[in-house]
Amino acid sequence: MKRRLHQLATTEEQAGRLTLASAAFFTPPGIPAAVPSPGEPLGGDSPTAASVAEALGKLAEAGLAVSTLWMPVAAEHMEKAMEWIASEVMPQLA
Repeated sequence: MKRRLHQLATTEEQAGRLTLASAAFFTPPGIPAAVPSPGEPLGGDSPTAASVAEALGKLAEAGLAVSTLWMPVAAEHMEKAMEWIASEVMPQLA
């Protein structure tokens, strides 16, 4: 993907500024979703730390530089969701 973006650039300077980014949806395990995911959730329908890390790794291999994680959870569950990402997923991303 990244190679294709560089091919589409009209100048070398422009090619150096291109960044591949995405938004991914998922609901951490044990946290209720406030709304259904609009597509296939990151890490599958029953995500685990390993499946989320693996999915992010595959996106990185494809050239992804930035990913925004959208979690459709109620505000009162956001801290728990963020803690799960920090303690379970982040250690698997080296």
